[in-house]
Parts: sequence; structure tokens; C-alpha cells
Amino acid sequence: MRYHGYELQNELNGWTEIEMVARTKFSSSVSPDILARMRDIARADGRTLNAVLEDAITAYIENRDDNNVRPEVMAHFRDSVEKNRRLYRMLAE
Repeated sequence: MRYHGYELQNELNGWTEIEMVARTKFSSSVSPDILARMRDIARADGRTLNAVLEDAITAYIENRDDNNVRPEVMAHFRDSVEKNRRLYRMLAE
């Protein structure tokens, strides 16, 4: 888990700092409303804006890379294909 630029590890007694994570500065721009909302979230959570932004970017990357369809959705899809196989073949002709 990351928090304020530190990698943390859960031990029996709680969280302990184990190493500092390297950072690279970059510049970007967002709408004033989005920035205000991010600052509000950081303030409400008692965290830095950088920590909240990193969490948001990390979540975006993980969700974008996770293009897997949920198993229950895929099961319904397979059932539908099997159930309607004859219709699909007729439509394809």
C-alpha cells in the first residue's frame, strides 16, 4: 500500500514504513471543478493532493488494464450464444 510517498507493509502491530518510493514531477491541466473536488477529497481524507492524484491515476490504470469481463457476465453471454446458435446461423446466411 502507498501513502504519502511511502511504501507501507501491514505487520501484526500495524503499518510500518519500509521504503521511500521514487517520484517524477510532471505537469498537466484539469478543469477547475475537478481540481477543486480533488483538493476537497484530499482535505477530507487528511492526505496530500499528490497522494490522492496518485491513487486516482493508479486506479485508472488498473481499471483500464483490467479488460476482463466479469465471470458471471461471460457465463450469461456463453449461455445466450448456445441458446441462440441456430438463430445466429440463420441470420449469418
